[in-house]
Amino acid sequence: MGYGICVEWPPRSPDLNPLDSFLWGYIKQRVYATLQELRNRITDACASVSPAMLHNVQREVQSRVQMYIIAEEQHFELDR
Repeated sequence: MGYGICVEWPPRSPDLNPLDSFLWGYIKQRVYATLQELRNRITDACASVSPAMLHNVQREVQSRVQMYIIAEEQHFELDR
């Protein structure tokens, strides 16, 4: 059991299961808490979008589609 000696542990060794269960349980708890926080932030960010912002985005998309039509569906550069 010294340096340079490799000990092969069986994949389902009872010696590893308590550690494995604890570690993965801990990691899953942290990840799922983080995911809920992420969901909350995404929901908050979406709720903060104003009608004026949506109107500006719609106007910009329409403008770009019009430029695309004028360019006869070819590549074009925006001068903005």
